[in-house]
Amino acid sequence: MRGILLIFIAACCYGVLSPIVKLAYGAGYTVSDVTGVQALIGMLFFWIVSLSQSAARKRSERKPLKVKKAVKLMLLGLPIGLTSMFYYQAVEFIPASLGILLLFQFTWIGILAEAIANREFPSGIKLIALVLLLGGTALVAGVRPESFNFWGTIYGFLAAISYSAFIWINGRVATDVPAVPKSKWMMTGATLLIFAVYTPEFLWDGALTDGLLYYGVPLALFGTIIPPLFFALGVPLIGVGLTSILSAVELPVAVLFSMLLLSEPVSAWQWVGVCIILTGVLLPNRNVLAEARV
Repeated sequence: MRGILLIFIAACCYGVLSPIVKLAYGAGYTVSDVTGVQALIGMLFFWIVSLSQSAARKRSERKPLKVKKAVKLMLLGLPIGLTSMFYYQAVEFIPASLGILLLFQFTWIGILAEAIANREFPSGIKLIALVLLLGGTALVAGVRPESFNFWGTIYGFLAAISYSAFIWINGRVATDVPAVPKSKWMMTGATLLIFAVYTPEFLWDGALTDGLLYYGVPLALFGTIIPPLFFALGVPLIGVGLTSILSAVELPVAVLFSMLLLSEPVSAWQWVGVCIILTGVLLPNRNVLAEARV
């Protein structure tokens, strides 16, 4: 139950990002700005918390990571950076609704990856949940054929693949490393990758003090602080397949916050899609929830 709650909260946080990014774009900021500031604030947060924890411990209790393991964790943070870059780049070419639809292909990618890794066919309940998730996503997105753009579609699908890799890695690699140090090094790797691709001009062109922090702080909180930490804690407890299913709650949250923050209209069919998605999320978790209620 603890793992389910952690992943559920992390996925809800991701759902808040799209409306905030739209507001940032509307204020004149670029993909480079929002991606870079989000990663930088997240990385600094984990470094500050980690150093504070280390300072509070006795010298004999401190167990610094070996350089080899730290570098490995930095490499494992690359999917976080790739997901942000691919997704935010995609919504420059295509509507956000189509971007979300493409990103949500991570649901079946994650279940497929787990099935291959475990050499075990997904259970019937997981397959039913997957069908519900994909069907509900199509209704919520409400995408029209003319909305498709070649590069936008490619970037959106790449975001789904990198997001699936992020979930898979969290559940299988360096599970013995505490969540804060693990997130610290992963976010360091993600930030270095983003800065290597996008020159961080916001650090010296005045954008930070000119309003970018207004968007950067919530983007970091809901994109690179809470989710990586909660995923690091929750994925090892419940597995990659169930994590992929639970993460689908991101879409209903994105719809709700788009309506509240951006005043976007939501049709009846979209709300039907939200209900179908929630059913798909709850279905494979019904036994765990029943036990928790008891």
